[in-house]
Amino acid sequence: MPGPFDPTPEAEIRRLLHDWARAVRAGDLEGIVAHCAPDVVWFDALLQVRYEGLEGYRRHWRRSLAERPGGLTLRVGETEIAAAGDVAFARCRHRFGARSADGVETAARWLSMTLCLRRREGRWLAVEEHFALPSETEENALRAASAA
Repeated sequence: MPGPFDPTPEAEIRRLLHDWARAVRAGDLEGIVAHCAPDVVWFDALLQVRYEGLEGYRRHWRRSLAERPGGLTLRVGETEIAAAGDVAFARCRHRFGARSADGVETAARWLSMTLCLRRREGRWLAVEEHFALPSETEENALRAASAA
């Protein structure tokens, strides 16, 4: 991960992704939504739902956290970032799961995420997020790679 003072857009966006993942693991709702623009549009892979606006995004995560009292797991994997001017795109793989009440990870799977960002008032903010489930073949390859 880039150093704390690396000013490149790519470094800033990687830091944003890692801060978001840390907030998910900690169950920190405000940290989870901190990277989103007020007009964010989000497509969820698991529920096949479109959310519009920060409040919709917040409601979804509040419900997700409440439904998993043992907490969530999230590991940022392979990430590609392209940025020009005030627009950026990130493509990522995430290992996402839940923890049981005794702390054991359950139902973990890989997800793909495409994140569209705009720089507003000096900060990168997500304006659109898409989560997708990989194909069975791709998931098997990801599972094998993570076990190695």
